[in-house]
Amino acid sequence: MTSNGDSVAAMFVSAARAYPDRTFLRWCRGDERITWSYADAAVRIEALATRLDELGITAGDHVVVHTAEMVPSIVFDLACACAGVVFTPLETTSLPAVLDLCVRIDARAVLTTPDRIGPYDGRPIVAEDGRAASTGDPALAIARLGERARRRDGDTTYMLQPTSGTTGGSKLVIRRHAAFVRIARVLGFGLERASEPPSRFLMVAAMTHGMGQYLLSVAMSLAAELCVTTRIDVDADIHEIRWLDPTYCCLTPRVLRSLVRQLGGVGHGERIFGPSARFLVSGGAAPDNDLLTTAERSGMIVVNTYGASEFSLVAITRPGHWRPDLVGHMLDDVTLRVTDDGELEARTPVMMRGYHGADDLTRAAFTDDGFYRTGDRVTLGPDGELRYHGRLVDSFNLFDGSHVAPGPIEDAVTRLPWIDQVLLLGDQRPYLTGFLVPHAALRGAAARRASSLRRLVERDLGRICSALDPSARVRRVAVLDRALPDAVHQVVGHGKVRRKRAAAAELFADTVEALYGGMAPPGVLLIDVPGAAQERRASSRQRLVWLFRLDTGDESIVACTRDVSRSGAFLELDGPIPPGRPIAVEVIAPESQGFVLDAALVRCDASGCAIRWTGPAAALAELTRRLPP
Repeated sequence: MTSNGDSVAAMFVSAARAYPDRTFLRWCRGDERITWSYADAAVRIEALATRLDELGITAGDHVVVHTAEMVPSIVFDLACACAGVVFTPLETTSLPAVLDLCVRIDARAVLTTPDRIGPYDGRPIVAEDGRAASTGDPALAIARLGERARRRDGDTTYMLQPTSGTTGGSKLVIRRHAAFVRIARVLGFGLERASEPPSRFLMVAAMTHGMGQYLLSVAMSLAAELCVTTRIDVDADIHEIRWLDPTYCCLTPRVLRSLVRQLGGVGHGERIFGPSARFLVSGGAAPDNDLLTTAERSGMIVVNTYGASEFSLVAITRPGHWRPDLVGHMLDDVTLRVTDDGELEARTPVMMRGYHGADDLTRAAFTDDGFYRTGDRVTLGPDGELRYHGRLVDSFNLFDGSHVAPGPIEDAVTRLPWIDQVLLLGDQRPYLTGFLVPHAALRGAAARRASSLRRLVERDLGRICSALDPSARVRRVAVLDRALPDAVHQVVGHGKVRRKRAAAAELFADTVEALYGGMAPPGVLLIDVPGAAQERRASSRQRLVWLFRLDTGDESIVACTRDVSRSGAFLELDGPIPPGRPIAVEVIAPESQGFVLDAALVRCDASGCAIRWTGPAAALAELTRRLPP
């Protein structure tokens, strides 16, 4: 399959020329059912491009697209693509946020729907809601759009793509047309635009999200029909989708979960989207293996994707070869490498131009030889199979040196229908614990609901944790009656969650100490996940073996341990050690002949003291010899 052009504009014009009478979109708008042809769409898009000309907005100028509605977004985006105008999409209803973005990108106008027209500091407003009838000569409109499209190529800037902001403030990624033309080739799966009936693409992924833009590009390359629901994203209606009967669905895991929940679950072999659904493409987050397996068993071809706005797609599972926990196979035109600490670095032919207005962030994002630092921990197999293990910045070490990436575990727990929020802790602690906020119907009067919540935790968390490595199993949870505040658990762009673990440990210090052996504060229900009691008994037996004498410079203290490893230990003390000094630690058991290790104090509080070994090498080698395998 060819891309039918070297820009998004050229792909649309090519489709409109070849198939002017083909359906461009079918749109559920409440009780209305609206249909446009490619000729209708061309007239509307050319009228908007002309309106930009009249306002003096030319190729290379910037505008803000301020709407959460799918159809106006599509028309605005394609008009800007043909005119060469760089657009930045924004969903928020906050006028100050829109004004801030306008200043940030020096926007020449705001493109919005009539219900959002407001005082944009004197900037011109272009309004469109898709309700007015298209008027004009389709052939002339297509010819004029063709003239515009000829002035665009793959190197032309297409848009500024907002990032989700999970690792800080949202950045604006400068993206070229070439990135979206490449996507049309990669995700076309051998489909042909001449096929009848044409492919029908489900358009519920927000156009502020890369997935929505990718889907539009693939659909335009195939002259496909766009299926649009009244509401989009997690608010999309599964019954409208089934009426539209799409053949190609591209969704984030959280949207897929929302649609399945509307059905009350999916029976064996039952179709989720309708009788014609053929492809299900998942991306934008860790895959939901259970739901993708269900979709595959219903007869759909499941494809998982991995990438980011900064470097586009780098891996997809081959159609018909998806497997649980596999995020993709490396594409032929990319170069991937994994650093010593497990971070993926990527280079593709369609890298971003940088972050708009943030040269320092752009420089920091790339290595000296041009690879993008993804910040993701992955493993890359010899055959190019990619597996995702969470964000590097969100990973930490337990006391025994075990590396834990809590993100994928939290994703799995969040998928449970009775959970609203989850946040895991364990940095420099003996084992993983966490906070759970149940569904609103289960909150309140924790004592009354204790038995029900305990059964849910033991059944569902026990099942999730049993499939994990021992170091990654959650041992104890605190069930809270109230939602976690934004200061520690914040939903940011595209429905992603930013979790601030250090802030949570400080804000809920009493609960954290209770999770590691203290008394539970009022209103907090502590529940052991199956296997936790056994782990703590094993730790108690270990205390009889590992004994240390600590020389703090002022006194000598004998301490026993809960945990000891090649990297450090957790010591039980009667009182805290004064901070800010190295510690000499003599091992007095096991074996009567002790040896001395140097250690650095990591943390010391009422629950005990965490130390990390610093040498010498010979002593560390002796410790390693004595530790059990």
